[in-house]
Amino acid sequence: MGLAEMRIEAGDWAGAERFAQQAADAGELGGLNYMARKLAEAGDWGIAERFAQQAVSPGSANALSVLAEMRAEAGNWEEAERFAQQAADAGNLNGLLDLAEMRLKEGDREEAERLFHQAAEAGNPKGLAGLAEIQVMRKDWAGAERFAKQAADAGGIDVLAYVVESRVNTGDLLGAERFANKAAEDGEFEGLMRLAQMWADAECHVKAEQAFQRAINIGSPGALEGLAELRAESPEDYERYELDSEGALAEPWEWPEPRPRA
Repeated sequence: MGLAEMRIEAGDWAGAERFAQQAADAGELGGLNYMARKLAEAGDWGIAERFAQQAVSPGSANALSVLAEMRAEAGNWEEAERFAQQAADAGNLNGLLDLAEMRLKEGDREEAERLFHQAAEAGNPKGLAGLAEIQVMRKDWAGAERFAKQAADAGGIDVLAYVVESRVNTGDLLGAERFANKAAEDGEFEGLMRLAQMWADAECHVKAEQAFQRAINIGSPGALEGLAELRAESPEDYERYELDSEGALAEPWEWPEPRPRA
């Protein structure tokens, strides 16, 4: 904990400001960020904004993004967007993306889409991924795939799961498999999980097992359970004993009996 943070915890706001400003003059903005958040928590939004503005540096406006999220959680969307826009103007798009996600959870798809568009126009892959997600909700598979590919090209490989979803729903099973495998090469398992479910629904159990096992190998937390259900076996046993080298459920093991003391 820095000196500014320690002064705040002691209730010495004047001392905290002095130390935070000294640190900022030396290029360390953590104290100003911390003060902005604490003042916002105390309801002093005017002064919180002043400190957040002081903490803005090229490409970094974390305090403004935090204030945006706090205002959104309080239901003040207008103020939240104002802070998020200030952060975006300083090169930090996290506030806009957080607002978009919150709007989406609230069911306001149109506002979420508008905010994702703002982030996407700045070339942010998360904004493009958000637009792909909204198109999936609308069952606009062509639109979902278009945005997902753009996001992947911008560095968001995990969004290829939306392309897989698109190909599954338009009946292009081989295309779905191709994109799922491409995503898996970069460690992304969501496409494989959707692919495994697709093959399971088509009663092609061999291909479903292959997809589940590959998802297990790259760390999917739900793939073991999916494989167990496909085989009509106990998910609990699969979680406990895992798989053997052949991909089958490993044999139950027993703790060795303790040796009697001599």
